[in-house]
Amino acid sequence: MQRKDVEEAARAIGQRILVLSASSSSDIDTAFATLVRERANAVLINGDTFFNNRRVQVVSLAARHALPAIYVQRDWAVAGGLMSYGANTADAWRQVGIYTGRILKGEKAAE
Repeated sequence: MQRKDVEEAARAIGQRILVLSASSSSDIDTAFATLVRERANAVLINGDTFFNNRRVQVVSLAARHALPAIYVQRDWAVAGGLMSYGANTADAWRQVGIYTGRILKGEKAAE
């Protein structure tokens, strides 16, 4: 879904995108080498468990290669990433707990 949206947005503004995949830590190193070789202007990191578990590696590579990067979760920015566009996950879970407690105490979900 995210890939399709990014491709459509790039097409709409006449920009070229380079989509790279990785399934290991060495693939991430290779992908960043490709981004540097292709003179990428920025990088968008997909929000999935594979990349989240390698957050320090990805953030370090982006910084080392001076590649502006955007991430989908706030945790990435906290780890040193340039910026994120996602919600604060801890706060979202806290809100879920609050609303669940209110419903269990008898409040109607619509309220």
